[in-house]
Amino acid sequence: MHLENYRTKGCRRFIGFVAVLGVVLLSGCANRGVGPQGGPKDSLPPVVVKEKPENGTLNFNSKKAEIFFDEYIQLTNIPSNVVMSPPQLHPPVIRALGKKILISFEDSLAANTTYTIDFGAAIVDNNERIPLNGYAYSFATGDHIDTLGIFGQVINAENLNPVSELTVGIYEDLADSAFETKPFMRIAKTDSLGYFGIRNVRPGRYRVYALNDKSRDYRYQIGEGLAYNNEVFEPYIRTEMAEDSSIAFYYEPADVLLWYFTEKRKSQYFTRATHPEPHQLILTFGAPQDSFPTINALNDSINWAEHLLLQHSKGKDTLVYWINDSIAMLDTLRFTLTYQKTDSAYNLYWQTDTLRAVYTAPRLNARTQAKVNEQKRNKAIVIKSNAKNTFEVYDTLRLSVDAPLKSFETSAIHLSQKIDTTFKEVPIRLSQGDSIGMSYRVLAQLNAGESYLLEIDSGAMHDIYGHSNQAFKASIKLKQMEDYASVKINVLGAGQGLRMQLLNTKDQVVRELPVVNGAVTFRYLPAGACYLRLYEDLNGDGCWTTGDWSKKRAPEPVYYFPAKLNLRANWDFEETFDYQATDQLDSKPYEITKTQKPTE
Repeated sequence: MHLENYRTKGCRRFIGFVAVLGVVLLSGCANRGVGPQGGPKDSLPPVVVKEKPENGTLNFNSKKAEIFFDEYIQLTNIPSNVVMSPPQLHPPVIRALGKKILISFEDSLAANTTYTIDFGAAIVDNNERIPLNGYAYSFATGDHIDTLGIFGQVINAENLNPVSELTVGIYEDLADSAFETKPFMRIAKTDSLGYFGIRNVRPGRYRVYALNDKSRDYRYQIGEGLAYNNEVFEPYIRTEMAEDSSIAFYYEPADVLLWYFTEKRKSQYFTRATHPEPHQLILTFGAPQDSFPTINALNDSINWAEHLLLQHSKGKDTLVYWINDSIAMLDTLRFTLTYQKTDSAYNLYWQTDTLRAVYTAPRLNARTQAKVNEQKRNKAIVIKSNAKNTFEVYDTLRLSVDAPLKSFETSAIHLSQKIDTTFKEVPIRLSQGDSIGMSYRVLAQLNAGESYLLEIDSGAMHDIYGHSNQAFKASIKLKQMEDYASVKINVLGAGQGLRMQLLNTKDQVVRELPVVNGAVTFRYLPAGACYLRLYEDLNGDGCWTTGDWSKKRAPEPVYYFPAKLNLRANWDFEETFDYQATDQLDSKPYEITKTQKPTE
């Protein structure tokens, strides 16, 4: 298996794991978690004063263990913080009681095995809640304790943020299938900076994976976020002479880098059918669809399914059907729905359900009902527009209505430019923006800094229910060209299909353009701070593509411009971006780097 497409030019900021020789000899790789000395008492984490049995015990055969501290303690967020390795089907019961922690083992322990309970940041003092970070309790059921370790970091492949609360595990079985068929051999959890440390590993050769283990079975299931590395790692302890002539021991590897991603595959299923209005049927699905469903009416009185106009969301996961024949406005719609659904392996198949959707009219008294009926008879088409007095020079003037139109008299729409105190009509062209006549684009030559008036005559529009519009007016004022900045980025390097993303201060994509002839220019930008992100569009689909475990395809590589851009109005900026000159992880500006939980 080959991990395609990624340049991992080393790793950054990995924490070194060091132990003095005497500590290694006395307690293996157990960590008593003693915090820094000195300073006020309430600024220190709890200190372990005794363990029963002792940390590093051999031939362990007890069903419980106790850990004693120098002060009253609490345990916080045990499921996210505390990890037992190797994982057990029934985790031990761990609870705090005064100045100690009680551990009760629910499962039997395997023979000749080293066990580690890593508490992460779970142990805090009772008053200030200062965590004791990095404490682990280890023991062996045989006559020796394993002391090696594998350490590293998990990074979100799309935005280079560290990912916390992931399960990281290892296999001695180097086959790809082990990730799907066997539980992890030993595990750890990533901390708030994405770092992990798998402790008490025996000598051998291992593959390393990370997993958003929703199923809690310590193996990959389709739909779970994951990260993997194709290298085979052999843990060892590296010695180094310190300046004071003492010998320091470093656990290696300490720089395993895993790129986390979530596959595009999502479970497709039908959610519900609603009938909120007599003329509307809404179907919702669990994920975007490739194909539209088929509806067959079962009502005896009329085949209302022949009178449907479909309005859908961008991803086709919400479908709004407008019944365009008033005769077909039934309180109860009975029908069969044939749609695509995914099985347990995320393969699509066609499913047919028999459904009913009921419209429930509100219960009103006679006077209120009379008013409602009068409003329905006098209802006018609601027109909305994006016209405003801060209109962007690059934007398109748009109109929308609240029901599908049957007809629209285009000669009854007028756009006029304000010149001094008078208005001069300008030529326009109307373009329908959807398939059912609910959105339109008004195409015209609009000049920066100028004011316009959009007018629609009354009775110009007629919807499929016989309603018409009242006269409509909207004012438009375009921004001045001096209100904008532009930035040109000269890109060095020879990546395939490079695309540049302009980001706001929340690390969100605002604009995206392809890099052409080694450069890209963003125009009409507001003044303020922004950032840049580049990715290699290896499959040429015009968007960032995540990884695919079944195809052993890595996510498309991502690089950040390593500085914030502070744009000023009426200025043109130019920058050079050598995206291969800086390590990927060091390139992202600190102010937009944040820890992500796997659910995000």
